Amino acid sequence: MSEHRLTNKNITTKTGHKQEISLSQSPLPSAEELAKLQKVDSDLPNKVFSLVEKEQAHRHSIDNKQLEIFQKNAGSNRFIANFGIVAGSTLMAGVLAGSGYLILQGNTFIGSSGIVLAVIAILGGIISKDKNTPI
Repeated sequence: MSEHRLTNKNITTKTGHKQEISLSQSPLPSAEELAKLQKVDSDLPNKVFSLVEKEQAHRHSIDNKQLEIFQKNAGSNRFIANFGIVAGSTLMAGVLAGSGYLILQGNTFIGSSGIVLAVIAILGGIISKDKNTPI
C-alpha cells in the first residue's frame, strides 16, 4: 500500500477569509479526517469508501476503453506508416531514375540536382527515423 502523504496549507484570501487546503496523494482521506467525518455522521466513512470504489471502477473503465481504442487503431497506424514508406521509396526511385535519364540526355545540371535532392531527402528520412518510427 502506498504511503499516505497529506499537505496542509493555511491561506488568507484577498477578502481576508482564512482557508485550509489539504492535498493528498491517496484516493482515501487520512484516518484523522475519517474520524472527523464519523463524528459528523457515523455512516460518512462508508459513503467515502463507496465513492472511492466507484471512482476507481470508473477510472479503470476509462483506461480499458482507451486501451481498446489504441489496439483497434494500431493496425491502421501500421498500414499508414508502411504505405508511407513504400510510397516514399517509390517516389525516390522515380526521382533517381529520372535524374539518371536526364544526365544521359545531356542535362547534367538538372539531373545532378535531382540526385542531390533525392539523397538529401533519403538522409533526412534516415536521420529523423527515431522520431517517426512506425508503431
